[in-house]
Amino acid sequence: MSENTRTVAVEEVTGMAPAGDEGLRQGLIATGGILGALAAEQTVKLDVQGMSCLSCPYQVESALKGVDGVISAKASLAEGSAIVRYGDAKTDLAELTKATTDVGFPSALAKQGS
Repeated sequence: MSENTRTVAVEEVTGMAPAGDEGLRQGLIATGGILGALAAEQTVKLDVQGMSCLSCPYQVESALKGVDGVISAKASLAEGSAIVRYGDAKTDLAELTKATTDVGFPSALAKQGS
């Protein structure tokens, strides 16, 4: 990437004109690492215990969506699971499982193939 291209990209993202690589680094720091946060999106499947009625998945989804950094959450009563998309710069698996457990539905990362 040329210096001119990099400068324009940082100016568009940050509103700041950088001075070389240090300017680029400072621009990303000043914006809270916007580019890094975008690249750190994760999708996980959780095995969720205790869902037994039609309202249970909604309670699980609501708890997960209440976690800062969660982009989307979809729970399935039939599968006993939830698919969660989140930014790992703001939250992690422990926070997700805590959120479901706190509303009465203990969860854990699903084993591969489940």
